Amino acid sequence: MASILDGITGVKIIQNADGSTAYQVTVSRGIDPRTGKQRRRYKTFTPRAGMNKREIKKEIERIKVELGDSVTNTNSHASRQSFSAYAKELIDRRERSGEYKSRTATGYRRLLDRIMDDFGNLPLNEVTPEAIEAFYDRLRREGSRIRKEDIRANTESVKQAMERAGISGAELARRCKISKSSMSKTIHGAPTTRATAKKIANELCEDIDELFKITAIHSGLSEKTILLYSHFIGGVFHSAVKKGIVRDNPVNRADRPEAKDKEVSAIQPEELAHIFECLSHEPLKWRLIVNLLALTGARRGEIAALKWDHVDFQNGIIKIEHSLSYTPERGIFLDSTKTKTVRSVKIPQEVVSLLRQYRAEQLELIFAAGPAYDRQGYLFAQPDGKPSNPESITLWLNRFSKKYGLQGVHAHAFRHCAASLLIANGVDIVTVASILGHADPTTTAKVYAHAIEEAKVKASECLAEAIYTAGTKISSR
Repeated sequence: MASILDGITGVKIIQNADGSTAYQVTVSRGIDPRTGKQRRRYKTFTPRAGMNKREIKKEIERIKVELGDSVTNTNSHASRQSFSAYAKELIDRRERSGEYKSRTATGYRRLLDRIMDDFGNLPLNEVTPEAIEAFYDRLRREGSRIRKEDIRANTESVKQAMERAGISGAELARRCKISKSSMSKTIHGAPTTRATAKKIANELCEDIDELFKITAIHSGLSEKTILLYSHFIGGVFHSAVKKGIVRDNPVNRADRPEAKDKEVSAIQPEELAHIFECLSHEPLKWRLIVNLLALTGARRGEIAALKWDHVDFQNGIIKIEHSLSYTPERGIFLDSTKTKTVRSVKIPQEVVSLLRQYRAEQLELIFAAGPAYDRQGYLFAQPDGKPSNPESITLWLNRFSKKYGLQGVHAHAFRHCAASLLIANGVDIVTVASILGHADPTTTAKVYAHAIEEAKVKASECLAEAIYTAGTKISSR
């Protein structure tokens, strides 16, 4: 068994009383300043029955790392800092430096809120791979801390409370600012929201739990979402390792969530034609927004951030250099694009004509509003001129889809459609990446691998047709 220890120091083979072999792993803790002697940390490991040489060696190496972490952190005050405190400082610092965009930082803080329920308060040097794996399992079973709820009225209790308060259904609806039909459905047990239930309870001067049955819906998270947590936790520990606070990254020793790559959902050309036919019946503003989404492949925040000085009418070019974002903490704010790049995209004359019509239409509204209009220059501003929440594009597309019975129509689907059509028509991947605003063409190649493969098949068929059709002509002469 001596070969197991090849290349490993600080391990001693010992025999247990029952005759089995054990391994004593030793790591130095440095020199004791009082005695001048070495300080060491030990751990004895007895392989379980059936373990092979490779498994035994791997476990010995794991123990050495575990002991090494403890040794490294014994004299490190920083390693006693809790995971959540260190992570919060890291997020704040990177947001201030611009390394994290505000929306990214907000997302990480939300992840951190859920981690707090598990190992967030543990010191950095006490977070183990086992603790991280247990956290993943809880996410699979229970999901995030903010869970969905099924809220339904106890009809008899609500009616009795209404009688006591002397309030009719119509009056209750008026006070709660919801329609009479919605109130009737809610009273008779239709699912409702906590906000509506709370309004009704307040108006009837009752406790919400007395009038409504509230059931928590525990739904586990997908592997893709759990992988986001894994990336975040790993990034925090990567920073701590880099600063010498801990010796290694426990995420690297934990079983990693396996998320399958989903094929991107792109609108097909024939679907696009039908969408644009439906679009012809909609207001000019939304026709223009959808045209720009489809023709530029831009993200919804980038479209919302467009200003008139980004439009080159003469040359038919749109400049994309900013993105609008929204967080509850900051509201709507202007930010850089996702990859912090600036790009110019050519647009056809048909869209230039739409832009001219829309500009004239908007100027009439501005003049009518007078000084009350905030002239920031946004193409798709709110009625008072202030920037629009990018979510408004998503909400409008949802209503548009329901109105015409369309499926899969959302802002990012137009982006995928643009990329797929460009690739299918032979545009090289570097140019496609530039149009989409990807910092690295490898990102484009990975996301649109299916479209690239289809383009290769099409190219192969074209070659075959050219060669063999030519061959047939030659042989027939």
